[in-house]
Amino acid sequence: MTGWTNAEEAVRLMVVDAMASRRWSSIDLARASGVDRRVVERLVARTRCPMVDTLARIADALGMALPVGGATAIAVARGGSASSR
Repeated sequence: MTGWTNAEEAVRLMVVDAMASRRWSSIDLARASGVDRRVVERLVARTRCPMVDTLARIADALGMALPVGGATAIAVARGGSASSR
């Protein structure tokens, strides 16, 4: 559980909060994002942080922008195209 950056923990908390507000389980988020359930569970449990592309898919499923370095964010449209905000 060590080695998480502040940014990774912030993203994890955003995901956990978004899941809670929707009353989504890890299975619900996995289905909506197309990400393996175990990957979602590891993120929520803070045992492993997924790669950026996987985080982008999770953020997209939750309708969130993925923060990257300060005020910049990446919004990923379904189909994999990304735009900077």
